[in-house]
Amino acid sequence: MNESYIATEQDVEVIKQVLTFLKRSELDFIFKNRRLLDNTELVTYDSKFAYVIQQNGTFKKFAHGVQLSRTDKLGWRASISIPEIRRELSNDINYISGPVQSIFIKSHQQRENKSIYTTTESYGATIIHEFGHVYYENIKNSWFSNYDYNVKLMNIAKDLYNGKETNLENFEIRLPRHLIESETFAFCTEYSAAKYFWPEYKKQLDSTGLETIDRYLNQETSDKLKNEESVLDESHVGAYVIGKILMEKLGDKWVDFILDKKA
Repeated sequence: MNESYIATEQDVEVIKQVLTFLKRSELDFIFKNRRLLDNTELVTYDSKFAYVIQQNGTFKKFAHGVQLSRTDKLGWRASISIPEIRRELSNDINYISGPVQSIFIKSHQQRENKSIYTTTESYGATIIHEFGHVYYENIKNSWFSNYDYNVKLMNIAKDLYNGKETNLENFEIRLPRHLIESETFAFCTEYSAAKYFWPEYKKQLDSTGLETIDRYLNQETSDKLKNEESVLDESHVGAYVIGKILMEKLGDKWVDFILDKKA
C-alpha cells in the first residue's frame, strides 16, 4: 500500500455502515446492555491522519505523523497501539482502532499466506469482533486489556520492591482471566454477525476454521501433548475450536455461558 494513501469519503462511510450493523436487533442477544458500549469510539487511520468516529457517525481528524508498520496496517484491536495517536485522545473513553479499509484490504491481499480479510464484509466483521472484546471486558475485566489497572498494578509493585510504604487496604486485587475467554466471546460475536449480515464471509470463516484446526490438530497429536502446553493455548486457535462448539451446543445462550450467567 502506497505510504501516501489518504482516506476517501468511502473509507469513512464503510465504518459508519458497520456501526449501523452493530446497532441492529439481530445482535441484541449479545449486546443485551448496550450502554456498556456507549463510551466506545472508533479510531481509524491512513498514512497521514487519524479519524475519530463516534457511534452517531460524527467524526474529527488530526495529523499523526507516523510511518505505519506492517502490523498497524493489518489489524483492528480494542485499544490504541500507536503512541503518537494515543497521546491525542481522551483517557476517559474506550477506543477501537485500526487502518482504513483500503489499507487493511490491500495489506491482506499482499500477505504470502492466503487471507480471508480482503473484502468489505470481512473488514466490517473484524470491527464487530473488537466490539465483542470491549463488551466482554466491561463485564469481566482482565488485566491484560485494562491499561489503567495494569499501570497502577505495576507502579504499586515497583514501590513495594523499592521498600516504600504503600497502603494496600483498599486496593482491589484481580487475578487475570485467560485470554481465550475474551477471544472466544469476540470470535462468537464476529461469527454471529457474519451469519446474519455477511453469509459469504461466514463460509470463509468456516473454511478457515477447518484449515486451522487440521493444521494444529496434527501438531497436537504428533507432540502427544498431555500436561504440557497445548496448541489451544494460542487464543485465536482456541476460540475457533471452543467458539464453534459453544454456538452449536447452546445456540444464542453461548453469551450467557461465557459471561457466567445462568441460561
